[in-house]
Amino acid sequence: MPIPTKIGETLRGRYRIRRIIGYMPHHFGIYPDMSVDEYLRFFAESYAVPHAEQTQLIADLLAL
Repeated sequence: MPIPTKIGETLRGRYRIRRIIGYMPHHFGIYPDMSVDEYLRFFAESYAVPHAEQTQLIADLLAL
């Protein structure tokens, strides 16, 4: 990915960057009643991970 030269390029590129590096806060914030599985599914939906891939992906993450 080329280095952005203008602030507008950086702002437009933030969504591409988020999809590449991901983001998961270290605390549960506004969702204190969610289980770990529910929280991971919430983020999978937020990042448009296909339903068919979610179960295996979450299992792999929990195995880390």
